[in-house]
Amino acid sequence: MKNLLTSWCVLASLAACPSLVSAQTTPLVASVATAAAVDGTVFVTRAGGRQAILARGSSLQVGDAINTTRNSTVRLHFTDGGETVVRPESTLVVQKYQYQKEAPAQDNILLQLLKGGIRALTGAIGKRGNVDAYQLRANTATVGIRGTDYSVRLCQQDCDDKGEATHRNSATPVAARAVQVRGVVKVSHNGGALVALAEGQPLYSGDVLQTQLDSHVVLVFSDGARITVNPSTRMGISEYANPGKTTGSAPAGIGSMIIDMFKGGLRFATGLIGKTNPDKVKVRTATATIGIRGTVFDVVCAPGGSADSASPADLGDMPCGESLMAQTREGTITLTGTQGEPVVLPAGQSGRVNGPDVPARALQATPNYFKTLSTPEPEKIQANLEGLFGLQTAPDTESGVLLTVHEGRVVLAQAEKDILLDAGESAFAGREAIPVRLQSVPPILDRDPFLSSGMFKANMCRR
Repeated sequence: MKNLLTSWCVLASLAACPSLVSAQTTPLVASVATAAAVDGTVFVTRAGGRQAILARGSSLQVGDAINTTRNSTVRLHFTDGGETVVRPESTLVVQKYQYQKEAPAQDNILLQLLKGGIRALTGAIGKRGNVDAYQLRANTATVGIRGTDYSVRLCQQDCDDKGEATHRNSATPVAARAVQVRGVVKVSHNGGALVALAEGQPLYSGDVLQTQLDSHVVLVFSDGARITVNPSTRMGISEYANPGKTTGSAPAGIGSMIIDMFKGGLRFATGLIGKTNPDKVKVRTATATIGIRGTVFDVVCAPGGSADSASPADLGDMPCGESLMAQTREGTITLTGTQGEPVVLPAGQSGRVNGPDVPARALQATPNYFKTLSTPEPEKIQANLEGLFGLQTAPDTESGVLLTVHEGRVVLAQAEKDILLDAGESAFAGREAIPVRLQSVPPILDRDPFLSSGMFKANMCRR
């Protein structure tokens, strides 16, 4: 009798509280992201086909499709810390997602862009464990993310809007690439710590390079300029702007290249900017400035007390705060001290500024240092500029995937071909089976206010 009474009480409790039955028989669906901010009307279609309006704070699960309407956006915050902004008239599906703090090897995220565009800041997935754990699919292309900030637009004959003319989303463009590295070469980005530089890696305006003894690096710039950074040298790309990247020509008075030398020596061959706007290309030290007139030359810093005929052994640590020597091999350069008039050095002529407040002067003979240089002559280095920096002529982008990288690195793959993109680079994957690197950021990405970095800070909550 007691057992029957107990059973009846349990059944009565379950009948009175049906949610207890549901909680035990229906597994909870894990949330992978929340709508951190919503502007306008945004819908979510669940895996079972049920559609609902997405509100701020709403949870998302694997299989959900996010649909933004005209002039509507949503910012998604994923459990790994990543954020994704979905622009108006877009559809994004969360195909796969797995993240556990204690199991980085099992990380996995797969997003599919069916329409429109997104900008994303990646979280922990892709930065730990498997570097290929984060992927985005759009049309026939796959984007592999390796800890980054990127924008993607899927064009389906709907990318005619070029955005706001004054708006810019693009990162600092790639200025140069290291095409030959021998020995130990290091680079500092944006004033950061020195890190090893490998062949193929990009360099940007503001970067500082340093070569060790018996080491050198050859740089190729996007305008075709080439620099060999000799052993025991420290130099900075203080300023670099190449507006001729998309047209193959630099308009008069536009474009610039300023190289600062702090120690050591360089071998320099000018490119497009030096040929069309020579006044905009300079090599500077604390005591002298070299002006370019479309030329090939060598330059080295020297102790103030060294002889004009100095050999490598005489130059010691090659400090740039005392003296500078230069020789022209092709074309013409001008050498100017902090005092006095510029000295013109034609091909075969050498010159020197022998200390602060000392005018430049021509030398009667070539210093022995230049006669014994064995590092590569940069003008003889072959380089495919389109392969290094992208196509000069943009392809038809009416149908396909446009991608730009704001920070970090991205792999864009299509069929059997993939290309690695660094910060400041863009690419396109269209009807052809091979993705292509672009020399400049497409306006549809660069000028889109819905893909700006400010969208990650916006407190959108109208819905």
